[in-house]
Amino acid sequence: MRNRHGCWKKQGWIFPCAEKGFRTEPFLEYMRAVPDPRCGRETKHAHGEVLVCLVAGFLAGKTTIRRSLRWCKKHLEELREYLPLKNGIASPYTACRLLSGMDEELLALEFMEWIGESVNTKGIPLAVDGKALRVAMEKVKDFRAPMVLSAINAVTGVVVAQMP
Repeated sequence: MRNRHGCWKKQGWIFPCAEKGFRTEPFLEYMRAVPDPRCGRETKHAHGEVLVCLVAGFLAGKTTIRRSLRWCKKHLEELREYLPLKNGIASPYTACRLLSGMDEELLALEFMEWIGESVNTKGIPLAVDGKALRVAMEKVKDFRAPMVLSAINAVTGVVVAQMP
């Protein structure tokens, strides 16, 4: 949600908008480059669209997969201006199946390439940090800790992007 000055509002904090908007087409292409771990049969939701919806929800301030997808369902018509989404928004179970079988390193590499293209980092150091969420290990198959990847502006300390 933007205020009258063109800045994003989030829980009382106001962040100036970036010079470049959130461009979904290049990001969708980067996410399509990550192989789909689901079985080879026909799927209802394209894996690139699911990943873009998850990232859009996280960028909107939603902290879980379920909340992120719920935010996308509320903004479905607006998202359809930028994404095909012919079958709507995927369920949280579909997103979890997709994320649990995905190659994390390849996903992180594609995400970092997109960040490098999208954010003007001339003269601004950008720190990329990954964390393992050990608390959630019991809920994940094979007891592997889910990873969170963050891109942080090292000068201001503002999180530019975050991805599960």
